[in-house]
Parts: sequence; structure tokens; C-alpha cells
Amino acid sequence: MTEQDAAAIRRKTARLLAAVLLGLALLAFGCFWFWCSLFGWPAALRHGNPNLSPQAAAEQLESGGLARLEAGAHYEVSEGSGLGALLQADSWTPAESFRPEGAELALRFGERYELYLCADGRAAFYDGYAPGDIRLWSYYSLPAEAVTNLVSTLPERAVSTQDPYGTFTY
Repeated sequence: MTEQDAAAIRRKTARLLAAVLLGLALLAFGCFWFWCSLFGWPAALRHGNPNLSPQAAAEQLESGGLARLEAGAHYEVSEGSGLGALLQADSWTPAESFRPEGAELALRFGERYELYLCADGRAAFYDGYAPGDIRLWSYYSLPAEAVTNLVSTLPERAVSTQDPYGTFTY
């Protein structure tokens, strides 16, 4: 084999390798695009959601909604109830994710907009209206007495209802 033949083989091999790598990259991109079209963006690539801030929770609670206590009682919160201030939104800090099953208090502000408050001072905020590139859940730690105060004050400032107009995710 001459040097020219060896150089020609190296060139062909380099072209073949480049074509295979390009094909694999396109295949990986196609698989990622297909995954995102089915399930949305991976959580690590989603943008923060300003609708899931503690201040937004307080504003939504002031605007009214549906509340469910862990004991099973349901309440309709009317606009201007003053319950938003009890959340102490300025003292919330980001926390690790968790499943909000068995939350002490669940608040529903829309068809797919919910806040879950646990007795130990954890909160999970869900925005089902968020587009695919925005986070659906945000998790916070808040003072446990905020949850206790809200649960004890809720029957005084909200109307008990036997027939809640919506269901909760958890």
C-alpha cells in the first residue's frame, strides 16, 4: 500500500466518522425534541415561575378561592378576607421538593392553581396553567405558626361549604 492509498483511506475514514457523529447528534436532538413534545421540558431546564412566589400566594388568597382542611372541611374564601396577611409571605424561603400529600391546608385559586401548606411549615405551590418551559411547582419553608394561624382563623373569615366546586391535585 502506498502512502497515497493510506492518505485516501484516512480521508474516507474521517469523512465517515464525521457523518456518523453528525447522524448521532441529529438522532439525539430528535429524541430530545420528541421527549419534550410529549412530556415538556426537563425540570432542570425550566424557567422560574413568577406566579409561584409567596407574594403571589398572598395576593391570590386575598382574591378568594376554595380551602380544604386535612380534616375534610371545605371553605369558600371570599375576596378581601384578610387571610393573605396571615401567610407571612416575606418570611418564606425556598425548600427542597416534596409530595404535598396530607397537607394541613390546601388552597385552590383556579382550576389548576393550588397551594398546599403542611403543619411542619412546608409549602408546595402548583401552577397547572404554566407553559411547558416554565416550572409547575415551587417549594418553600415558612413559619409553622403561619399555617396554624391560618387554619384557626379560616372558619371565622370563610364560609363553610358542603359541596366544593372543585377537586384538588393531592
